[in-house]
Amino acid sequence: MKIRLAIYLQSQFSQLPNTKHLHFLYHIMIKGRLSKIYLSPKTHFIRLMDQLIDFCTIACLSKIVSEIIICYLAYSNDLRTHSFTIFQLKKMLNTCKIVLFYLIACFLTCSASDTPKVRVSSGEISGGYEYSYNGRKIYSFLGIPYASPPVQNYRFKEPQPVKPWLGVWNATIQGSACLGPDYASNFKFVGQEDCLYLNVYTPKLPQDNTPDDLMDVVVHIHGGAFVGGQGISYSPQYLLDINDFVYVSINYRLGVLGFATTGDDILPANNGMKDQVAALKWIKQNIVVFGGNPNSVTITGISAGASSVHYHMISPMSNGLFNRAIIQSGSAFCHWSYIENVAQKTQYIANILGCPTNNSVDIVECLRSRPGSVIAKSFIEFMPWKYNPFSPFGPTVELTGDEKFLPDIPEKLVPYDIPVLMSVSRDEGFDTAIYIMNENGINELNDNWNEYLPHLLDYNYTIANEKLRTKISQDIKKFYFGDKTLSKETMSNLVEMITDRTFGYAISKAAQQIAAKNTAPVYFQEFGYSGNYSVITNVDPKSYSRGSNVTHADEIIYVLKMKNYPVHDNEEDTNMMKTMVNIWSTFIKNGVPDIGNSDIWLPVSKNPTDPFRFIKITQQQTFEATEQSNHGNYAFWSNLPLTEFNEVNVPEEPQPVNPWLGIWNATIPGSACLGPDYESNFKLAGQEDCLYLNVYTPKLQKKNTPDVLMDVIVHIHGGAFMSGQGIAFGPQYLLDINDFVYVSINYRLGVLGFATTGDNILPANNGMKDQVAALRWIKQNIVVFGGNPNSVTITGMSAGASSVHYHMISPMSKGLFNRAILQSGSAFCPWSYTENVAQKTKYIANMLGCPTNNSEDIVECLRSRPGPVITQSFIEFTPWRFNPFSPFGPTVELAGEEKFLPDIPEKLDPYDIPVLMSLNKEEGLIIAKFIMHGNGINELNDNWNEYLPHLLDYNYTISNEKLRTKISQDIKKFYFGDKTISKETMSTFAKLLSDRIFGYAISKAAQHISSKNKSPVYFHEFGYSGNYSILAFGDPKSYSRGSSVTHSDDTMYVLNMKNYPVHDNEQDTNMMKTMVNIWSTFIKNGVPDIGNSDIWLPVSKNPTDPLRFIKITQQQTFEATEQSNHGNYAFWSNLPLTEFSEVNVPEDIKIDSQSLI
Repeated sequence: MKIRLAIYLQSQFSQLPNTKHLHFLYHIMIKGRLSKIYLSPKTHFIRLMDQLIDFCTIACLSKIVSEIIICYLAYSNDLRTHSFTIFQLKKMLNTCKIVLFYLIACFLTCSASDTPKVRVSSGEISGGYEYSYNGRKIYSFLGIPYASPPVQNYRFKEPQPVKPWLGVWNATIQGSACLGPDYASNFKFVGQEDCLYLNVYTPKLPQDNTPDDLMDVVVHIHGGAFVGGQGISYSPQYLLDINDFVYVSINYRLGVLGFATTGDDILPANNGMKDQVAALKWIKQNIVVFGGNPNSVTITGISAGASSVHYHMISPMSNGLFNRAIIQSGSAFCHWSYIENVAQKTQYIANILGCPTNNSVDIVECLRSRPGSVIAKSFIEFMPWKYNPFSPFGPTVELTGDEKFLPDIPEKLVPYDIPVLMSVSRDEGFDTAIYIMNENGINELNDNWNEYLPHLLDYNYTIANEKLRTKISQDIKKFYFGDKTLSKETMSNLVEMITDRTFGYAISKAAQQIAAKNTAPVYFQEFGYSGNYSVITNVDPKSYSRGSNVTHADEIIYVLKMKNYPVHDNEEDTNMMKTMVNIWSTFIKNGVPDIGNSDIWLPVSKNPTDPFRFIKITQQQTFEATEQSNHGNYAFWSNLPLTEFNEVNVPEEPQPVNPWLGIWNATIPGSACLGPDYESNFKLAGQEDCLYLNVYTPKLQKKNTPDVLMDVIVHIHGGAFMSGQGIAFGPQYLLDINDFVYVSINYRLGVLGFATTGDNILPANNGMKDQVAALRWIKQNIVVFGGNPNSVTITGMSAGASSVHYHMISPMSKGLFNRAILQSGSAFCPWSYTENVAQKTKYIANMLGCPTNNSEDIVECLRSRPGPVITQSFIEFTPWRFNPFSPFGPTVELAGEEKFLPDIPEKLDPYDIPVLMSLNKEEGLIIAKFIMHGNGINELNDNWNEYLPHLLDYNYTISNEKLRTKISQDIKKFYFGDKTISKETMSTFAKLLSDRIFGYAISKAAQHISSKNKSPVYFHEFGYSGNYSILAFGDPKSYSRGSSVTHSDDTMYVLNMKNYPVHDNEQDTNMMKTMVNIWSTFIKNGVPDIGNSDIWLPVSKNPTDPLRFIKITQQQTFEATEQSNHGNYAFWSNLPLTEFSEVNVPEDIKIDSQSLI
C-alpha cells in the first residue's frame, strides 16, 4: 500500500514546481527517513504547508483545511525558531500523516472541476497550474499553436494562420521545440518541424477583461544563435512571484528551416523572424482572455532573442505590436545576428542534398522532399572550426517579397520610439573561451591563427581578400595579445577579445544609435555579479567558482527560471534575484528601471559622440554609474575594415528615401559621409549612411501661404569633395535678425561619391546627384518649415562654391534655385574638375583584389569591400603631402540617361540668376603654412619639378614629362626669379598658390557668368583679419590679428563654423553684421547692400573689360576696384595646362599605374 501510494503521489505532484518540497514530505511520511532533503527541513515544511492550505482552500474543503491548519500551527513556531531535533521532526510528521491522505482525497475530488480554461480565436484551451518561487499559484497554458505546422507544402513558407480545432486543446503539455542543436547536450539534435507553439503564464484569469484590470504582458524570445533553443526553457517563477504580469514564451523556426532563402519571391528570407511576428500578432489578438493588456506589451530576449527584439524595433512588419523592449546580450548590430550570402548557402545545401540548383522553384520543390532533420543538420557545413561561426543562418536583408521583414541593413532603419532596457554581462565571451580551451583549441588557434580566427570571430565569409583577412587577424592579435600567444596565462585577453567582438562594442553601438534616433529613453547596464550558478557550471563546473567570471546569459538566471538550472538557495543569490526582478518589473510597468536611487542611472545620451552612459551591477550588489568613451574597444573594432553590414545591391545613384513609421527624431545630427577629417590629421570620419540634411527656421507657420513664406538658404559644405559635413556650418549669425529658412546638406565624398566606370554600370558624379536629390527634397518639403520653394539661394564655400557653380550649369539642377553665392571656389578651379576618374576607379578595384575586366565585376566586387577601405584608397593619388588634395570629384559623364555634367564647364551656359562671388586676399596661405611644416620647404626646393605638379594639380593632365618640367620652371621663374622658397619668400609662395588654386579661375568664372547672363554678378575680395582665422586653428603661433586673411576666413563672419569661437569683440562683431547684411540683402533682393550702392558695380558683361569688384579692408571700409590681370590671369591662361580639354576618352584607355601614384 505504501509503495503504491508513493508512486501515485510522485506521478500526481511531479508537474508542480517546488517538487523538492513534495519529495521531502514523501520521504518523511512514506519512507520514514531524510535521505533526499535538498534544502532545510524548516523551509520545505513551511512552504509545503502553505501550499497545501492554499490548495484545499480553493477546493472549499473546510474539514481538510482545519486539519491542516491544526497540524501546521502545532509545529510551525518550533520550526521557525529551529527548536527541534530530527527525531522530534519525525514524530511531528507521523502525527500529520493523516493530512496526506486527506490531501489525496482533496486532489481526487477537486482536480476535475478546477481546470483553468480560456477561449482564444481558434478554440477552447485547458491549462494547468505551476507555482512561483515562493509558492504563488500561476495558471499555465503550454504548447498553444499560434500558426499552422510548417511541414510538407508549408515548409519554407511564411507562417500560415492556425486552423480552428474541435473540442478543447490540452495545454498542459509543452509543444515540441523547433529542429536544432541542443547546446547543453553536445549539439545533439532535438525538436520537430511541427513546432510553432507558445506558452502563456498568468497569475489570474479575470472574468471581465476590462482595461482597468488587465495586466502588463511580457513576451520572451529565446536565444540560441538563431539555430537552437526553445521558449519553454525560460519560465516566470521568479518574475511572477509578486508581479501581476502575463508572461509568454514562444518558439520560432531555426537555422536552415527558418532562414533559408533563394533571394526571390519563391523562398523569401527571414521566415523565422516572421514566425515571431505571427506570435506577436496572436498575442495582440488573444492575450486579453488570459488577463493581459494587448496595449502594454514588453518584448524581451537574450542573445539571439535580444537581437530579435532589436530587429522587431526596426521592422515594418512589427509596427504596433509592442510598447517596450528589453535587450540582453545581443543586438541587430552584432556580427553574428546579420547573415551574409544566405541565398548562396541555400543553393549550396540544395546541391549537397542532391537537388537541382538551376532555378529557385526546383530548389524549393526538391528541398521539401528531403527529411527536415537532414536539412536542419546541414548548417554544420558552414561551421568549419569548433562549431564556428556559430550562427551561419539568421536574419538578412530581403530583396523581394510583398511584405519584407528587413527591407535594408539594420543601421539604415529607424527604430520605433519606445523605452528600451539593454544589458551585457561583464565577461560575455568567457563561455566561448572555456569551450575553446577545453578542446585543444589553444594549440589549434595558436598554430592556425590566420585561418581559424576569421571563423571564430565571423569575418571569414565577409572578407574575400585573403591578404586583407590575414592583416585583420594580425591586427587583432597585436591589439589584444601584443607579442604573447594564447595560453592559460592570457585567458583574460582571449575573453576580452571575444567579448568585445561578439557582443560588447556592437551592443553599446546599438544602444547609442537607438538613443540618438528616439525621444524615449534607453537604459543600459553591465551585469557583474557571479553567484553560485552560471552557464559555465553546465559546461565545465571545474572552471567556475562563485565570484569569478560573469559570462553570457548569467544575468537572465536571476530574472527567469532557466531549464537545467537550480533555484537560488542562498541569501546573496536570492537578493540578486529580487534586485533583477525589480529592475525588470519597474521597467515593464513604467518604462523606467528602479534601483532605489534613480538619480544615478541616467539614460544613454542622445548625442552618439558623448561618452557611453550605463550602470555597473557589482559583485557586492552595488550600482556604479559609469561613462566610457570606448566601450567594448569600440574605436578599434569600428576602424577595422569589416564588412558584415555592407550595402545590399543598392543602386549607386541616390534613391528616394523610404517612408518611416512613427516620428523621426531630428534632434541629433546625421552622420557625416566617409572622408578624412582635415582638422584631426586626416583621420577617417563618418559613415556610408550619411545622406541627411539639417533645417533651421525662426518660425513654423500653420498657414503656409505665399505672402508669409520665408526666403530659403541652402548651404553646401566645402572640403575638396573629399571631406566635411553640413552641420559644421550653422546659421546663428545669419538668422539673428533675418527671417530665413536655412538648410545644410551632406553628400557622398571621395571615391564613394565620385567613382565611375565611365559607362551606365557606374555613372559619374553621384556626390553631385546627392546634392540634386537634396535640392529636390527641399523644393518639395520646405514649405512645411515656412520656406518659400520659389525663393531659394544656394551658397557654398570652397568645394561647396564649385558645387554651386556646377548646379548653375547642370541640366539636372534646373528650376531648383533662384540665386547663388560662391565663396572661394568655382567649377573653373583646377582641383574642382577631376580627370581620369574611370581609370582611377579601375586602379582602386585592382588594388583591392577585384577583377577589372568589365564594369559589372568591378562594381559588384567593390560593393563587397569595406566602405572605409575604399574611402582611404584616395591616398594612392595624393603622393606628396596629400597633394593634389582633390583626386576625386566632378567630371564629364560619358554615359547615363540623366547626366549631371554632360560637357566641360566652359562649354555649358549658366542659368540666368543673380550671383554673389568672393575670395579672400591670401587664399593660398593656409596651404603654404601646411607645406612649411616639417621639412616641406626643403623637399619642394630639392624636388621642384617632381612635387610642384602634384601641389598645383597638373601632374595627371600633362603626360609629357619635358613639358611638365618646362611649366614647373616657368612658374618658378615668374614668381621667384632666382630665389628659392624660404620664410623670406613665404608671401610669394602664398601668392603663387592663391593665384593658381583660386584667384585667376574664380575671377575667370565671374566674368564668364556675367558675359552669358542678363542678371548681375557681384564680386568682392575679403581682406579683414580678426581675432580668429583658420590659421589660428591649425597653427595659433603663426597667426595674429591684422596679419593675413586666408581660405574660408570670410565664411566665419556669416555662418557659425564648428570649432570656431563666437565673435567676442566689437570689431569682429561689426564685421559679422556687415557680412550678414551683404548676404541677407542679396538673398532678399539679388543685390548686396553695403550702405553705398553706387560704388559696388556688377562685373562687366564684356569679358575683356577689367574685373570690377570691391575690397573689404582691415579698416572695414569698401574700396571699388578694377583689375585687368586679377590673379595673374594672363600668366596662367597662357600656360599649356589642360584640365578642361575636350573629353572624348575611349573606354579601353590604358593608364600606366606609375603615372597614378
